[in-house]
Amino acid sequence: MKPYKFVFHDRVPDIPPENKNYELVQSEIKLTRNQKDNIFHCIQGNSGNGYYKHAGWVFPFYHFMKTYLVKYNYVGWQEIKAFDKMCIRNSWYTNSGIIKIIELKT
Repeated sequence: MKPYKFVFHDRVPDIPPENKNYELVQSEIKLTRNQKDNIFHCIQGNSGNGYYKHAGWVFPFYHFMKTYLVKYNYVGWQEIKAFDKMCIRNSWYTNSGIIKIIELKT
């Protein structure tokens, strides 16, 4: 899936801005642990669940990620898109009070 506009006004460019993380994920190169963690952290801090919004454009990462069901200590269950379980555990957005992580098969 390609990036698409989610805002339509005269200040949004007609072509998507450059996104190094999206280009890296689309390439055939195997991502390192640090690259996976950085991309996951960037997505979770921006809009979460597999989308990155920038300059009126949405960059969909969700089709490169797996779906996990995460049980937290006080919050309960939450569905999260991530490259793997280590991304969830290594992220300071999501690692607080994790009890269980289950991969959902789709």
